[in-house]
Amino acid sequence: MKLPILLLLIIICVTNAYSQFTVYQNDSGQLFTTFETYASGINASARTQTTYQGSPFLTYPIWQPGTVLLDKQGKQVDAELAYNLVTNEVLYRFPGDSAVQIITPEAFTINSDRFIRPQGTISTNTFRPYLMALSDGPTKLLKGMSRQLRANSRLDSYSKEIYTLGAYITKTDYYIQKGEAKPELINLAKNSSVLAVLYEQADKLKAQLPDKSLTPEALIPMLAYYDNLMAADRTAKSPLLANPTFTQVLHQKLAYPAYAQNQGFYGRVYAGFDIDNQGQITNVSILSPDNAGFRFDLTVRNALEKMPPVNPELQGKYVLPVAFILTNTKESNEPHIPVNQLPSDRLIGKTILDEFVVKISISKPGIASREVWGYYK
Repeated sequence: MKLPILLLLIIICVTNAYSQFTVYQNDSGQLFTTFETYASGINASARTQTTYQGSPFLTYPIWQPGTVLLDKQGKQVDAELAYNLVTNEVLYRFPGDSAVQIITPEAFTINSDRFIRPQGTISTNTFRPYLMALSDGPTKLLKGMSRQLRANSRLDSYSKEIYTLGAYITKTDYYIQKGEAKPELINLAKNSSVLAVLYEQADKLKAQLPDKSLTPEALIPMLAYYDNLMAADRTAKSPLLANPTFTQVLHQKLAYPAYAQNQGFYGRVYAGFDIDNQGQITNVSILSPDNAGFRFDLTVRNALEKMPPVNPELQGKYVLPVAFILTNTKESNEPHIPVNQLPSDRLIGKTILDEFVVKISISKPGIASREVWGYYK
């Protein structure tokens, strides 16, 4: 068996003991991590040893050549890096130097793999602090990895000469990130999961999807195709509606109100807001007639008030029309599209954005669909 390589010494500040662990590889290429815990005080000579299959680190040997970008304004620095997938810690040392630091860089590379720390703030999906970038371009495919130590229910032999009490299990997730928006979790086994994230071009992308589960290699050219489609669409849109963060929030937060869909109501809301010189959304107001009780106006207001900052270059005064369109298949397959519009004199001095559409389809007999417009306050 190959001799173990001592990698790190960890001081554990509990039960008056300290522990060190060793990651090593046997002759068959199998990885193991052995923890040795030493008591202090009168039991200083007592030692407990536990071995687990695998390693908490991304690579073996754990130290690999790489680069780190400590902040967005800084420059990349060459270093030796070790990435702990259990604690999500990046360990850093200069070549030839034994001093180890734990850092939180904006990005880092280990060998040729690049990891980034996304800055998005609005998705309810969770994701790993560092994600591996599998593609370039405005819309990226990202890979998240983590490891957990899973104990066996009984002593189990992993090899003839080594007994292990458990193993490090790797969990892998994939995400799509549009520009600087927050990464969104996808399931490669479900085409609907990918199309839900790339909803703007779902009809055109659907024909490109395979019947079987997607692979990362097959999805990457589809994201490039999506970017080409979006680039063509953005030429006709306001720069604000071409901002991935802004449209992501609208798409995720503008849900059709439950009461309105159950009662067959549809309508249009006009929301006014400002973007200040810091990119903050301020002064959100509903410009269209009051429709309190149906929650169309409240839904739009809440989405805009929860919007994260956008590019300060978009500073100005805006109006966003939002159409809530309903189809009741028990009436007809044709959608009910709102007809009421805000008079132009109420829109003076503001940039009018393209209408954002929220659709719902119900199947409820005996309900006569009605448009909500209300009265001016």
